[in-house]
Amino acid sequence: HDGALYGSADVTTVESDTRLRATVKAGMLAGRALDLLVMNANGITVLANAWTYNPLPTLERVEPGAGPSAGATRITITGTGFTNFEAGQNTVKIGGVDVTDLRVLSDTTLTGLTPARPAGRTFDVTIANANGTAELLRGYRYHPAPSILTLLPASGLLAGGTVLDIQGSGFVANDAGLAVVLVGAKPATNVIVISDQLVRATTPAGTVLGAEDVKVMNANGSATSVG
Repeated sequence: HDGALYGSADVTTVESDTRLRATVKAGMLAGRALDLLVMNANGITVLANAWTYNPLPTLERVEPGAGPSAGATRITITGTGFTNFEAGQNTVKIGGVDVTDLRVLSDTTLTGLTPARPAGRTFDVTIANANGTAELLRGYRYHPAPSILTLLPASGLLAGGTVLDIQGSGFVANDAGLAVVLVGAKPATNVIVISDQLVRATTPAGTVLGAEDVKVMNANGSATSVG
C-alpha cells in the first residue's frame, strides 16, 4: 500500500477551520494514487488515495518508420496521453527537430510532417506535453541518398547523344521514385532506371570541351560524380 506521502505541497491559504488551499509540488510517481497527509500542532490526518499525478505520455510506434531526407512525410504516431489528463499542446521532435503540422486525432494517435534531416541516419522520436515527456529510441530512419560509383563511357561527343550508364546505388530502393540526371547544368534525356544499381541516360549537348559533373537526383537526395 502506498501509505507514505510522496512529495509535498505549500499551503498558501487556510480559508477556514474546514478548508485550506495548497499548491502541489512536482512529483515522481506519475499516474499513481497517493495519500494526502495534513499535519499541524494538533496532530496528523491521512486521506488515502486522495491525489493522483497525471500519467506521462507514451510512444509506441511511428508509421511509416522511414522516409526521404527532404522530410514532409506524413507520419502517424501511436501512444497514449496525447489529450487526456489535461495534456495540453503536444510537441513532437525527430532528432531534436520539430515535426510540423501536428494533428491530434485522439488520446492515442496523432499525425505530422517529418522535418528534413541527414540521409541514412536514424533518430529518436520524442513527445512533450503538460504531463511530461516520452521517447521512442531510434524511432525514425531517413532513407540513404543515392550514390554514383562509375560512368560508362567517361566521355562523349560535344554534340551530345551519348548513351551514358551510371552505376551506383539507391536508384530504386526506399521509394526512390523518378530519377533526374544532369550533365553539368543541363538535363539528360531518355532517363531510364534499370535497377537499383544502374541508371541509363542520353547526354545533352555540351557548351565547352572538358569534364562536366554528372548528378543523379531522386526522392531520397542526390549524388554527384565530379568531372
